[in-house]
Amino acid sequence: MSDSNFRPAYETVPGSMTSFVFLYGSLMRGFESHETVDLPSRAEFAGEAHCVGTLYDLGDHPGMTLEGNGRVRGELYRVTDDGLIQDLDRFERYYPESTDDSVYVRHLEEVVDRDLNAWVYLYNEPTEDANTVESGDWREYRSG
Repeated sequence: MSDSNFRPAYETVPGSMTSFVFLYGSLMRGFESHETVDLPSRAEFAGEAHCVGTLYDLGDHPGMTLEGNGRVRGELYRVTDDGLIQDLDRFERYYPESTDDSVYVRHLEEVVDRDLNAWVYLYNEPTEDANTVESGDWREYRSG
């Protein structure tokens, strides 16, 4: 992946709505990490949503890539706390100054069932040893 596609939290992107974040794994409602970063008081739940990509089982959490044309199911949030994105960057081990060393990278992606773009944390490591979550739905996968 080219570093030119990734934008630091403080950089604005003309014509995009950077006040949204798409979460597809352990940060969704009902998972422990949702409370760890105090999402309920820092972002407004805007509904379930989908992004194009592939979801992988990495053990305790999933990783999404832009490979393929499947749909990854997640939750869309409107960010209400300016510091949330930086805290999510730390949580996801995204280092804007060194994307090669990042476990996840934050990328602005289209939310396919909404007319907007949102920040998405994409897995930045090899996936050949990971199982694909065929349904694209981490919640369903973990409950089944």
